[in-house]
Amino acid sequence: MNLEQLKRHFQDAIVTFDQEEKSHEDIDWFRTENHDVIGIKRNLITSRERVLLNMLLEPYSLAPQPKTVEEEQWAAWIFKGQGTPPAKGQLQLIHFQLDQPVDQYEAFQEAWTSIGHDSFILLWQTEKTGIVLLFNHSIDDPLALEGFTEALSSDFYFNVFLLVGLPHQTEATPALFRFEQHAFQTAVERKSKQEIWYGVEAIPHLLFSEATTNTKRDLIDHLLPEDVRQDHELLQSITCYFKHNLNITSAARSLHLHRNSLQYRVDKFIEKTGIDIRQFSQASVVYLALLLYDGGQ
Repeated sequence: MNLEQLKRHFQDAIVTFDQEEKSHEDIDWFRTENHDVIGIKRNLITSRERVLLNMLLEPYSLAPQPKTVEEEQWAAWIFKGQGTPPAKGQLQLIHFQLDQPVDQYEAFQEAWTSIGHDSFILLWQTEKTGIVLLFNHSIDDPLALEGFTEALSSDFYFNVFLLVGLPHQTEATPALFRFEQHAFQTAVERKSKQEIWYGVEAIPHLLFSEATTNTKRDLIDHLLPEDVRQDHELLQSITCYFKHNLNITSAARSLHLHRNSLQYRVDKFIEKTGIDIRQFSQASVVYLALLLYDGGQ
């Protein structure tokens, strides 16, 4: 059943997602075949109709609404650009997206204390997406965050994707939130192997989404010739070399290789492509091509 059919049949029992009544506990929420989210007031339908709705529609779990006045103010300011920020100063957003809804919202929020910051607020947008607000602190230990996501996946049985946003002043939050969220969602949708993005790392995926199919194909074909694309060991080595800021010694240690072995692979890439990836200006373009290739274009 689509939304219009439901409205005709249930009339006053229908509640739409954007209405103030969405937090009421006497409402059953569903997602229609067209992905519209609607609520049905239990006291206005029969038990038979309720059973039928559960058979025809996908039950939908609403994410928790802000519980305090401060949370409501932050949600209004960041998500809608309404009002003013409850506090001024430095703020950092961590965007998260889950591949399935959470069953234990309170336990999920409690888990965030393990990242080492007691002063934070968690705001949900949907049953699978939201943001964490860090005040006057920033994430400075990527390895700890990687361990955190692994623990979440193990404890809650879902995959979690994160974008650690840029530290900024609260006045700039709404605009920066929209930009970071757009880049983050685009990166996740491209199904790359990456699960955590820091700062501006998701922006290339935003650029890829705007590029034509021909442009993306040409970028890969010209920068990563067929024989290079078939050499998976070489691609893995070059990707690691980039992630270690073109530092041969550091990258070799990460790959458990002798420094000379990795240097040989870097030289091999340069010989095969004619691109000197020891130079940042040339390496940065090849890095974009690797991101594009890894994401399946």
